[in-house]
Amino acid sequence: MKPKSLLLLTMLASVALTAGAQSTVPTFSKVVLPNGISEGFFRGSAVFADINNDGYMDLIIKGRDLDGGWAPKVQIAMGSASGFSKGSTLLENMDIYESNLNVFDYNNDGNLDILLSCYGTPLLYRGGGTFTKVENFTLEDHFSLNDDENAGEKTTERYYTGLTLTADFDLDGLQDILSKDSGGNPVLYRNNGDGTFTKMSNSNLAKVRGGTMAVGDFNNDGYPDVAVSGWSDEISNDVCVINKNNGDGTFSTVVSENIVGVEKGGIMLADLDNDGYLDLFVTGESCPEKWAKVAYVFKNNGDGTFQTKTAVNPNGACKGGVDWADVNGDGLIDIIYTGESNTSNMVVAINNGGLSFSSHELPENKVARGGAAVSAFDYNGDGIIDLAVMGYNDKSFLTKHFSVWNGAGVKANTAPAAPTGLKMLPGDGNVTFSWNAASDSESPTASLRYNLYVKLKNGKIITHVPADLATGKLHLGHVDAALTTTSYKLKINAADIEEWGVQTIDGCKLSSLFAKADQNTGIDDMTNAGESLFISVKEGVITVSADAHVVITDLAGTNIMKARVKAGASVGTGLKTGVYVVKAVSGKVIDVKKVIIK
Repeated sequence: MKPKSLLLLTMLASVALTAGAQSTVPTFSKVVLPNGISEGFFRGSAVFADINNDGYMDLIIKGRDLDGGWAPKVQIAMGSASGFSKGSTLLENMDIYESNLNVFDYNNDGNLDILLSCYGTPLLYRGGGTFTKVENFTLEDHFSLNDDENAGEKTTERYYTGLTLTADFDLDGLQDILSKDSGGNPVLYRNNGDGTFTKMSNSNLAKVRGGTMAVGDFNNDGYPDVAVSGWSDEISNDVCVINKNNGDGTFSTVVSENIVGVEKGGIMLADLDNDGYLDLFVTGESCPEKWAKVAYVFKNNGDGTFQTKTAVNPNGACKGGVDWADVNGDGLIDIIYTGESNTSNMVVAINNGGLSFSSHELPENKVARGGAAVSAFDYNGDGIIDLAVMGYNDKSFLTKHFSVWNGAGVKANTAPAAPTGLKMLPGDGNVTFSWNAASDSESPTASLRYNLYVKLKNGKIITHVPADLATGKLHLGHVDAALTTTSYKLKINAADIEEWGVQTIDGCKLSSLFAKADQNTGIDDMTNAGESLFISVKEGVITVSADAHVVITDLAGTNIMKARVKAGASVGTGLKTGVYVVKAVSGKVIDVKKVIIK
């Protein structure tokens, strides 16, 4: 869909926080939404997602429709080669007046599913052409946006993002749910793989209410951690803490004395200085700062501590949403946030490097109250970030409460290169995948993220971010669950793997093709054995004398494992006690040996 009246809204009210040259600022033009999509949505959020797997990013919108009698709805604007082509109502007549929207693949079938939570009974809808309610789904102890007396908030002044998250917190290949309990404190639900989720009562998540949550691997150990802001009854003050994932179902609270506590705001983890570690950005009201509305960045030192605050904008915000993306193609992650503030404009904070920012406001997008949300993604594929913004707009005669904006006027981003050097190391009930760091024309190597997929023999597909395995196109615009490291351990059996691969995601959230490992595991470059190839076994460890394709079967002929291994590397680690046949092939040379594992 083309921009309305060719109206280019140049970013105004620019506030430079540091002297010196500033990066290019994009312009944004308002998109005419297709028939069937209301601009009256507020008290909700929007998610870019390819809901029908056709390669074009769609937009799912959840909220209350001021143009439709305040009715709660879920609508979808369908993407096409020319933009959003048509709109329709996906779900309506639901008892979900105030709710949080999450899109993820809970059952690994390759289709996106929808979770609506934080009001009454949470609802899960299974995707796959149509959306079907998952009848056996429930969350044992859930937070309600309609009952917030503990936080001292009125429902009309709430926020609707960062209240529920999804990620694979235990590395078993299934997306778990992090939500809030009836007291507003974080609570983790483990995905059982059958549509049910079990509350993890002993997770030791910090008890913090009246704030929001974000997921990211802040210490690069491969486990997703949780940043949370809000009010702590224990110290009677606002806090902002990291729940470090210990890898055993529990979390440890990481408190840095340099981080200022906030509540009623947004929070996110993003690498804002390209050093390979996720930094912390928060908005909200801060009790330690006399209830000022703030917008602060805290640099991750990489050792479990953070540096003191950097103000992104003297006009902070609360009750709003946050997102990140490289909006101008300069290789630096920029910040987009909305909410209630002195001006209540949407803010794009351009990253100038060195954790200095130039803030630019879009006055046409006032979102003064009723909660605000923003989502950033290049939905039309022109290499420039676009924005979806929601929130009650006091100037709704100019711009309604929900709108989409096409980015322009800056360098178009190009796709990163795919990773190389894929390797797989089977273990005892787990598999470690690794690859070489990729490169990109805009984003520095250290700042790149990675999306792993593993296709199992039962047809299930494990991914961090759902994507098209052939084209590499992402099916979801929210990529916070993508990996920040070049290795990852999954708690699955190597024998269950049919194939696997990994792709690169850059700062513009643009993805590469998938580099795919050959025959379930991969080492890209292999050398033929010539005339010498031997299989050796010592103390239960199987090795080969040259680079080879190795197949391990039991005595019944059942394939236990296929792998490509380098000379001297171990293979078949974690095999159970028994007798196996090991066949190694390198060029025209073959060796076969019966192996006894005691």
